[in-house]
Parts: sequence; structure tokens; C-alpha cells
Amino acid sequence: MANESIFYKKTCVIAGIFEDYYPREKLALKLKSLGARVTRNLSKKTDFFIVGEFSGLIKMHTALQLISEGNNLKIMHEHELINEFSKLKSY
Repeated sequence: MANESIFYKKTCVIAGIFEDYYPREKLALKLKSLGARVTRNLSKKTDFFIVGEFSGLIKMHTALQLISEGNNLKIMHEHELINEFSKLKSY
């Protein structure tokens, strides 16, 4: 169920290339099916910054800046994402 997910009613930004989710839109659809809102830009409203390979230094710098300012942003790498998905019964 979507509301069992840590992504439920959370805002996510995706960056980089994902081995298990190519093209990246597949990952965006999966997150949306779990109740997430997927956006392109990091902001104070972002809950998860999900990074794959080659995610880019500018977005990572922005994410780290937001965290240093006290925002509750979690940076999640692909292996952590797969681990979260594996915890869900229906996914």
C-alpha cells in the first residue's frame, strides 16, 4: 500500500542515472505510485534527494546547503532506495 511507504506525501527530487530504473521516468512513476510528489528542483520543501550515478555536483551542493541550513532533507542513494522498496509488501 502506498501509505505504508516512507515516500507517502513526501516531495522527492531525482538526479543521475539509475541502473534498475532506466529511463529515470520509471523511477518517478514508481515513487508517484507510492504517494510521492516528484519535482525537478531542490527546495526547502524537498524531503528526499534520490541520487544515482552522475547526479551532478550543483544539485548535490544545493542539497548539502539545504541540510546545513537545518532542512529535513534526506539524501538517498540507489541501494538505499532499493532497500526501502524491498520493505514494501506489494512492490
